[in-house]
Amino acid sequence: MPLSFELRDQLFELRCPTCSHPTLRKGSWVTTIRNFKCARCGAKVQLGYQEKVKMFEQCVKEAVNSSAGQQSANEPKPVLDSSL
Repeated sequence: MPLSFELRDQLFELRCPTCSHPTLRKGSWVTTIRNFKCARCGAKVQLGYQEKVKMFEQCVKEAVNSSAGQQSANEPKPVLDSSL
C-alpha cells in the first residue's frame, strides 16, 4: 500500500520507544521524515517505510470501521411482531 495522499491532513500519534512520549503530526509530515527527535527525552526515533505503511493502513481500517458503524446505526431497525 502506498502512503495515501488523502491522509496528508490526518493526525498521527507517534510514541517515543524510550519514554513513550506522544508526538502528534500530520500525515504530510509523516510521509517525508525518516526520523525525529523526541521532545521529552531527546532520543532519535526512526520511522521506516514499513512502519509508516502500517500506520496508514490502520488509519484507513479505523475509518472504514467507523463509517460502517455509523451506517448501521442509521439503518432502520426491524419491527418485531409481538403477535407471534
